[in-house]
Amino acid sequence: MRRLKEATPESLVPLTDFEDQVVWEGCRSGVFNTKSVMKALYTTRGEVSWSKLVWGKGYVPRYAFIVWLLCKKKLPTMDRLRKCGVSLISNMCVFCKRAEESMEHLYFNCCMTRPVWAKVQHMCLTFRGSCSWDQNLAWLAAHLRSNSFADQLRRLCFAATV
Repeated sequence: MRRLKEATPESLVPLTDFEDQVVWEGCRSGVFNTKSVMKALYTTRGEVSWSKLVWGKGYVPRYAFIVWLLCKKKLPTMDRLRKCGVSLISNMCVFCKRAEESMEHLYFNCCMTRPVWAKVQHMCLTFRGSCSWDQNLAWLAAHLRSNSFADQLRRLCFAATV
């Protein structure tokens, strides 16, 4: 060890007698922790208006995932699958067989599913009539933001219906 010290050039010899220490710059304390790594790796992009419709206390994960896909317009409907190159026997709606299956059609135009959606909206006092998905999402996000029991129940009904 002494030979190693003697062979070390002067410019590399520490100027102080203190030991080096590792400092994690990901948090104020300088101590490494998993939470600070997650914050460093995943920067937030700001909250979207519909986040309370999807995520929250008491939500069913399966429903939340489907609603998240729907809000991001990534639900694997026939029209989206065809655009991705999936070969389909038919791209017609599986319920009515009268139109191409799309998100708008499934929730607002299909003669088989529209009555179900309308009934749930009536029961939850959120009936909006024949609006587009974007209009319904904006309205639901603006009006179902509180943590009241009624709003929580309405969000759950919405997620279960989707």
